[in-house]
Amino acid sequence: MGKVMTIKELFLTHPVGIYLFAFLLPIYPKFYTLGILLLLIDLIIRRVSLRQKNHPNTSIIKRFNSGAVLFFILHLTGILYSSNTTFAWSDIGMKASFVLFPIIFLFYPKSIDWENFGKSFIAGAVFSIILCLTNAAITYWQDGFVANFFDSHLSFLMHRSYWATYLVMAYSLTWFLYNKKLLSTIISVILLLLFSLLTFMSGSKMGILVLIFTTLAWVIYVVIKKKAFIMGTISLVLFLIIGGGTYTYSPQLQTRIQAGVQSLTSSSSISPTSTESNAARILVWSSALDEIKEHPIWGVGTGDIKDELYRRNLANGYTGVAEMHLNAHNQFLNSYLAIGILGLMSLVLSFLIPFRRIKGEHQFVVRSLVVILFLSLLTESFFETQAGIVPGAFILCLIANYRPTSAVNDPI
Repeated sequence: MGKVMTIKELFLTHPVGIYLFAFLLPIYPKFYTLGILLLLIDLIIRRVSLRQKNHPNTSIIKRFNSGAVLFFILHLTGILYSSNTTFAWSDIGMKASFVLFPIIFLFYPKSIDWENFGKSFIAGAVFSIILCLTNAAITYWQDGFVANFFDSHLSFLMHRSYWATYLVMAYSLTWFLYNKKLLSTIISVILLLLFSLLTFMSGSKMGILVLIFTTLAWVIYVVIKKKAFIMGTISLVLFLIIGGGTYTYSPQLQTRIQAGVQSLTSSSSISPTSTESNAARILVWSSALDEIKEHPIWGVGTGDIKDELYRRNLANGYTGVAEMHLNAHNQFLNSYLAIGILGLMSLVLSFLIPFRRIKGEHQFVVRSLVVILFLSLLTESFFETQAGIVPGAFILCLIANYRPTSAVNDPI
């Protein structure tokens, strides 16, 4: 019989804290504090130093996601020209993850097993689905409304856009584990169908769009790289059936998609008082761009962005979105408006660094996580709430922490 590892030996052999955190990410934002605590406990058990042998040829600076750190520093300096310092310091507290995770990852070995990371993340996503479906079933038993299984009624643990993003990430990681032959074909198909179905049921339009792009990317990959024509064809057909069926039998999804198409094709006819989600985004984007034109270099300040956007919405006659006190609903516009052109550049850089850093056989799946997150920022101010900041900072800084290695030796 093999030797049973003690808890300390387990932590020393594997970055358990990272895998546990990956499990918690898709479930519930209030669990993130527990995840950070587990990471710190992991470090205490390891008792490692910055001069650990795992990074002999890599400087500390190169192991940082410098874009993410700069993004935080610019928000910190943005307090200097903010009037609303109360909101500014609150925002700084939330965005501290962009410096906390790079520091924590300095103490980890360079090798993270992405197979175990994928299994942990997928397990967390499945657990979140079980919780959401259970809650929907209980609520349905009480009031008899089928709507409990769709939209924000279903995603009760976090905003549906964030949840859909993490479901699509789990979807991509499932493809990865299937290609590594770590999941059987049956289990892989079941998981792919599950994540696809729940993404559609969430009602997140961007989540569905990103899911479509991710599906096409993986089908093309397995067909061209792996010559898996049957799996690629079956997956595409089943995906179309799931998507078409959900759209057909979900009036809520039909309404949201039709409203989205109408808003994009006839944006000039949108009522300035509209609060419909698609129309509201277009209106608040317009106000954000107007405000950016007046503050193109430094922005309005970390603490004043909500106040300035509110005033601009009122000035433009967008009373509906003004009363809702909406943010820019686009992280790139939100960051540009808050901390100027350097803020926008640092945000983009925080994605480019991990995207370029990863090499080897895991390049496709890890880059897919970066792209999925990037696309999600286009219609949500993703890094303005803990549900987006913590997972985003965790993933971007985790990937950036590892130096490129060859495809043969790359354990990532």
